[in-house]
Amino acid sequence: MHALVTGVNGFLGQALSQYLLQAGARVTGFDIHDSSPDSLKGIQYHKVDILDFDQLYTVMSQFSPVDLIIFHLAGQSNVGKSRTEPLSTWSVNVTGTAHLIETCRRIAINRIIFPSTALLYARPSLRPLVETDATLVGSVYVSTKLASESLIKSYSVDFGLTCRIARLGNVYGPGGPTDSIVQIVLRQIKNGGPITLQTLIPVRDFVYRDDVVTGLVALALHTDEPGCEIFNLSSGVPTSIRELVETACRIKGLDTSIIETQPHRLGTNDKLVVSIQRLKEYTGWQPNWNLEDGLRQTLAELEI
Repeated sequence: MHALVTGVNGFLGQALSQYLLQAGARVTGFDIHDSSPDSLKGIQYHKVDILDFDQLYTVMSQFSPVDLIIFHLAGQSNVGKSRTEPLSTWSVNVTGTAHLIETCRRIAINRIIFPSTALLYARPSLRPLVETDATLVGSVYVSTKLASESLIKSYSVDFGLTCRIARLGNVYGPGGPTDSIVQIVLRQIKNGGPITLQTLIPVRDFVYRDDVVTGLVALALHTDEPGCEIFNLSSGVPTSIRELVETACRIKGLDTSIIETQPHRLGTNDKLVVSIQRLKEYTGWQPNWNLEDGLRQTLAELEI
């Protein structure tokens, strides 16, 4: 396999690239930054801005489409930043995706893996959400993911591309987004507490970074049939914010107070858990990391 990873400097991009290299794949990485970190040694690295269509097309034209598969991870994934910078978020997430998929069409690259988000599902739901459930635009960030999914699906219909979309749960792990609930909790635990959050009631579906990586690769290995298929990729395990905090404190051996500043705020009873049955049946993939082990690894690297 020749894997092209866009957003290779990112949280998932680095982990995915390392996994692919260790598995014997040839890996090419695109990112907007000047240089790659030490963890990306062995990767053919290109500084590429996906908003510059001519540059993107010129670089990608150098590659043979035979055995090439695209993991399109480049984009703005910070939900908070999408609210303060909606235009730039829309540009990189949607226009950038349009540039990439049009380039793929022109040079006959027809296999694309795209991570989307489970945040686009309409809620609340008492059961795990499945891929055919209704979607709802709840934020600028979600709107960019839905638009990107629509673009990818339309290209698969009109031009025969083979695309696999993975709707991710709450991804965490070493180097994860600083504004994620896991990172917020672990930073407070590292400092000895107390743990201060708005509310502990919402239920989420946390998935460790490495399980996302293996899930994306499993989808890449099942791209024989043209068309666009959508899969949930997460743990499938419901975990309340309170359970998250208590598990992390137990790992650290920390006995501290937990403070809720808005315990009954609007949306407190929100629940977002997905079914991963379709992905399991399609690829044979299984998540390997439970919450305690994943938090332990994340906390250990946070403390280095």
